Amino acid sequence: MATSFAFRIGLQMIVLSSCMTATAALPVGLIDPTRPLGFITTHQGGSSDLVLTSIMITGKNRIAVINGQRVEENQQIGDARAIRILPGRVILRRGDRNEVLKLHQNDVKQPIGQKN
Repeated sequence: MATSFAFRIGLQMIVLSSCMTATAALPVGLIDPTRPLGFITTHQGGSSDLVLTSIMITGKNRIAVINGQRVEENQQIGDARAIRILPGRVILRRGDRNEVLKLHQNDVKQPIGQKN
């Protein structure tokens, strides 16, 4: 009887560990339960591997931070060229098509007194 009990416990442990291993390999497309409420992903299945994290516009200076790199208008970043830096977005030229990288709406700062 003790052998039967030990066998059942061992079998349960094997089944439990295989279930835990299977959940570690879940598909990538699942929703992240820790992301902020209302979060919108700007990269949705396109071929872009570029991530826009910041834009600073002061006078004639227009600078974006893409993949941790400081980028100015008409500057190459990977296989794309930043052709226009605007408040909240950067227009890239990749080959013969344009692509838009957007900041999360909550990250866009507006000058004092200006409304959306």
